[in-house]
Amino acid sequence: MTPLVVLGAGGQVGQAVVRAAQARGLDVRAHPRASLDISDRVALAAALPGAAVVVNCAAVTSVDDAARDPARAYAINAGAVAALALACRDAGVPLIHLSTDYVFDGTGARPWRESDAPSPVNVYGASKLAGEQAIPLIWPRHLILRISWVFGARGNNFVRSMLALARRRAVLRIVADQIGRPTPADACADAILDLAARCRDPAFDAWGLYHFAGSPPVSRYDFVRSILADRPSVRLEPIASADAGDIARRPLNAVLDCSLIERRFGIASPSWEASLPAVRRAIEADLDPR
Repeated sequence: MTPLVVLGAGGQVGQAVVRAAQARGLDVRAHPRASLDISDRVALAAALPGAAVVVNCAAVTSVDDAARDPARAYAINAGAVAALALACRDAGVPLIHLSTDYVFDGTGARPWRESDAPSPVNVYGASKLAGEQAIPLIWPRHLILRISWVFGARGNNFVRSMLALARRRAVLRIVADQIGRPTPADACADAILDLAARCRDPAFDAWGLYHFAGSPPVSRYDFVRSILADRPSVRLEPIASADAGDIARRPLNAVLDCSLIERRFGIASPSWEASLPAVRRAIEADLDPR
């Protein structure tokens, strides 16, 4: 079989893609950061020939880390992405690249569409936008998937952080004015693999930018209420973003409109409420001392 190449395979979405690909019986080459740095152009060029599709999950994803070190964020999220697009073009391999809801400024009340003008409010969003914008200029055979508030049983994510904090604190102060669409990592993986299968068809022509996120929209505060539903002893206090003490500003309205991907590919938004209990159990088991 022709292999699927997954870059950033050590992150939570990358791990999920590899697991899902293996479950489908696909030939997958998994490259975590330790084995392949996407900013290494020589290593990239050596990894891609013979691949069917390249899936790029590699990125600086910590919003505050990006603010602390903008040069590194732009090097990985923009410069290395441009180099990857060039390598994919040279190898003739379709590219599926992950981006973020944070390319938007969070104003207004309606969900963000692919056609809306981006206006990021932090380095993370700006660096991811720069990567998005570089790809079409280099390689037309690409799919860019903006995802949102990803959580899963493995890797660092908001659900794990809240469950860990709830073990140490009796009161948690949670931002209540940020609204988004939490997205299960496993659902991201399934959507990516469905797109990978489609774009291998020589007649495929639906290249471009798509939004994919969970349903329904929810505030950070109410999401935490669901995460800690079985922890009534932990008291939650709603606060405003301005009082959170974050290094980087976050968009208040991060809700993505995901109707385009459903219309074109039949890929529906997954229910984060349905996925959360199993993820919570897995994380709790991982947090328990052995």
